[in-house]
Amino acid sequence: MRVLGIDSDSFRIVGVILNDGVFEDSFLIEAGEKLAEDRFTFIGERFRVRASVLKEKYKVDFVVIEESLYIQSPHATVTTTSVIAVIRYLLEQNKVKYKLLKNSSWKKLTFGTGKKTKEETAAYVKTFGSFENRSQHFYDAYCIALAGTKLLEEKDGKLD
Repeated sequence: MRVLGIDSDSFRIVGVILNDGVFEDSFLIEAGEKLAEDRFTFIGERFRVRASVLKEKYKVDFVVIEESLYIQSPHATVTTTSVIAVIRYLLEQNKVKYKLLKNSSWKKLTFGTGKKTKEETAAYVKTFGSFENRSQHFYDAYCIALAGTKLLEEKDGKLD
C-alpha cells in the first residue's frame, strides 16, 4: 500500500510516498512570502492541486500528517495549524483517508520510542537509500510515512 507522510510548518509542506515501506516519491510545496497569510494562501492552493491527484497519479491509499507542534511562536503555531486544517479539508474533499499523529506517536511507531533527535532520525532514513543532503522535513516525512505503513500492517491493511 502507498502511504504519504506529511510534515508541514508555516512555510512548507513536505510529502514522502512509500510503497509497501519503500521510497517511491517526494514533493515540496514551499512559499517564500513574508506574511504568513500570503504563505498560507500559496501553500493551500498548491496542495489543492496535489491533493486532487493523490489517488489517480500517486495511487496513495493512506496519508499520515504530523500534528502541530506547540513549541514555536504563537503566530507560527496558528499558521501551521491552519495549513494542517487545509490539508485535512482537501484530503476529505478528495476522499483520501488520513490520520493525524503527534510527533512522539510517529516516533514511537517508527523507532519504538517517542524520543529521537533530528540527527538520529536523519541517520535512520539514510539507511534506506542515498538520502544525503535532504531537509529535516524530508527525514521527518519519511518516518511519518513509515509510521503510517506500520499502522496499516497492524490493521492488516484495513483502513477505517
